Amino acid sequence: MTMTLGFDSEKPWPIFVGEEGAEKSIDMNPGDGIIYKGCELRHWREAFEGEHHAQVFMHYVDANGPYKDQIYDGRPGGLGTFTFADGKVSSHA
Repeated sequence: MTMTLGFDSEKPWPIFVGEEGAEKSIDMNPGDGIIYKGCELRHWREAFEGEHHAQVFMHYVDANGPYKDQIYDGRPGGLGTFTFADGKVSSHA
């Protein structure tokens, strides 16, 4: 899943999904998100023409699927819990 938080450009910055030549262009505004199987569906963006862009990516791993070794990016015990407050990030194992 990818979600646009915000950007400073007046022009939309689309994400393209599908095979080149038959791709779909999706404009994403702040608060917009899309879910797609990134390992199976070709996806890309052209160069961003603004100064700042904030995007969130959430990657899921099927515990019984072909990428099960990639869970937690191979880190033992996972990533822990993160708290965002007052402009600071705290990690809680």
